Formats: sequence, C-alpha cells, structure tokens
Amino acid sequence: MCNVILRPEIFSIPPLGMLVFHPGVTPEYRGPHSAFWATLNNEFWGIGWSLLRIDAGIDTGAVLAQGTCRSADPRSESHVVMQHKAHVDGIAGVVETLRRLESGERPMVDTAGRASNNYTHPGFTDWLRLRRFLAKLKKADVPARSESERV
Repeated sequence: MCNVILRPEIFSIPPLGMLVFHPGVTPEYRGPHSAFWATLNNEFWGIGWSLLRIDAGIDTGAVLAQGTCRSADPRSESHVVMQHKAHVDGIAGVVETLRRLESGERPMVDTAGRASNNYTHPGFTDWLRLRRFLAKLKKADVPARSESERV
C-alpha cells in the first residue's frame, strides 16, 4: 500500500520478479483510489484487487491474479474502506498464486483487449460528482452495473 515508483535496478533483483497487491482491477483501474473511480464510473466490478508484477509503468505489469470485492458496498462505504476490503478479500487469491509461483507455475490473467486507464487522485469536483451520482443511485434504487461483467 505504497505509491513509490521503484527503479528497474530494484524491481529486477528478485529472480521471479517483484509483485504488487493493487486494490483495484487492472488494467481498467490503475493508479490510486481505484474504488473511487470504479464507483464514479458505475462499474462496481472494478472494486477489487490485482496481483501483478512490477514494471516501469504504473500498475502496468503482467497480472497474475485478480478478483472483484464482493463485500464492498459503494452506496454506504467510502472508497478507502472498500479498497481495504478488497485487499482482505484478495488474500486467499494472493496466497494461492504465491504457492503456484513457488511450485514453478506461471499464473497469468489474460488482459488482451481490455481498456487500460490510469487514474489519479480525485479532486473536489470529482468528489462532488461522486456524491451526486450516489444520491441519484440511492434515490432511484437503481442497481449498479453487474459485478459479474468482468472479473
């Protein structure tokens, strides 16, 4: 849970590569505050986690495993809480993937053809847009896009 960009001299040291446990579904939700942007985009399936290899980009490495956070509720929880829940939900998947790597397997999620978006920190107007969207969603009792659309 850091945002330091490592130099290749550092992330290339481990023989199997260095991994990051990202609180968002990549490549669609790269960068910080993934749950905020997935909620604002009405793509609740994007509130989740990805285990990926670190490379020179921002959350652009090969995805080894990922999943949607089933316990998050964008209508009543902050994006920070949902991202922490995503990490908790993803622990079993990370452990399984590390075991597979240890046994010599090379797990990989096919991300070919998927949109790649690098989001940044939300600003005040983004927060206002989110508040309006959530109020409309609650008032209309409209379901969000299906969580099963992606992961």
